[in-house]
Amino acid sequence: MYKLITFPPFYILGCPIFCLISYCLFPYSTLIASPFNLVGVIPSIIGLQVMTKAHKLFTKNETTFYLEEPSILIVEGNYKFSRNPMYLGSLLIIIGLSILFGHSTALISPVLFFLGINFLCVPLEERLMEKTFENDYLIYKNNVRRWI
Repeated sequence: MYKLITFPPFYILGCPIFCLISYCLFPYSTLIASPFNLVGVIPSIIGLQVMTKAHKLFTKNETTFYLEEPSILIVEGNYKFSRNPMYLGSLLIIIGLSILFGHSTALISPVLFFLGINFLCVPLEERLMEKTFENDYLIYKNNVRRWI
């Protein structure tokens, strides 16, 4: 069970599913009515761009994604501003989706995503990066914030 809880796709897929299910169960608990809920498209598009750019850097450098020993420390592109641009992009997408759904329970989803990723997944990844890249990662970690 711990492996599932520390597996990022659990959160990345689970939060939108939670939004959809809560929307179906509580359709009248709307906090953000149409057309104002369409504002959620903006963070979703920005998040998708951030994730796509980060993913392209991983592919270009032929490195691994999660809890496998990475082959290279990426410090270019989005990684100059955030140590976790893929998670940042995912968070923006989930914020956008929760605004689009616009109901009270969906707005909990980004908070759950952030807490799970920030306190369960990222610490595991950071320990692996410190072990693999030692001083280079520590210098990078001191110069670049975890989120933004």
